[in-house]
Amino acid sequence: MKRLLGQTIGGLTRGSLNGPAWLRKITAFALDGIDDRYQINAPAGSFTLRVGNPLERWRAETLFDKEPETIRWLNDTIAPDSVFYDVGANIGIFTLYAAHLNETVRAICFEPESLNFARLNRNIVDNTLSDRVLAFPVALGATFTARAFNLSRFQAGGALHGNRHTVVQDAPHRQGIVITTLDDFLQSSSPLPSPTHLKIDVDGPEVDVLKGAAETLTTPALRHLLVEATADNRGLIEQIAADAGFIFKEQGAESVDGTNIIFERA
Repeated sequence: MKRLLGQTIGGLTRGSLNGPAWLRKITAFALDGIDDRYQINAPAGSFTLRVGNPLERWRAETLFDKEPETIRWLNDTIAPDSVFYDVGANIGIFTLYAAHLNETVRAICFEPESLNFARLNRNIVDNTLSDRVLAFPVALGATFTARAFNLSRFQAGGALHGNRHTVVQDAPHRQGIVITTLDDFLQSSSPLPSPTHLKIDVDGPEVDVLKGAAETLTTPALRHLLVEATADNRGLIEQIAADAGFIFKEQGAESVDGTNIIFERA
């Protein structure tokens, strides 16, 4: 029934948008007026997230349940002078949460997937955070490269992209991505604030991101680190963190996607 209803509404919309000029104008005006912002009531106030599809709505509705350790981490450590680096920001829900905790928190986001990046920026604008949050459409890794990127789904809010999860014949879309290291990015960019918090959730290549951030990890300003780890890469992630001066603090619940491991500078 839900699918049939969606097809019916979609057919009517397409018919209207391709109909007479007067009908196209009315339909475009009506579509532009749709407010699909979901209000999230959080401890320090509220913010909104665009929910144009069920996946985005799921992310909004499960913010406090899906990764409670991430929420605790931000609640306990975000301060007025914090700079939150969100690697694999998706549509920006954790960046929005961090920014809402204090009106002077700044954030730098990295999200290479095209629809997620567009939605991330829409959410930044909706919450009047353009002066505090800056998003970049690049991926981070161990070296500089550019290549095709297989998407698991072509829908805002999607994740588990790339060759580790989706082969070419199963990908609904392939896009290009540019990968650079965090160290090179910070050295070659116009002055950006040094991170105090670094969150890495990139569905597989977390070790590559850490290897490309060797210098950043030793920066005294960086005191808080969260990395999603799997059984295959957890040991290496913990070793890299320890070598950079971090100690284990907490971990999230085990899941098929991995486990969030939280470190702080010793």
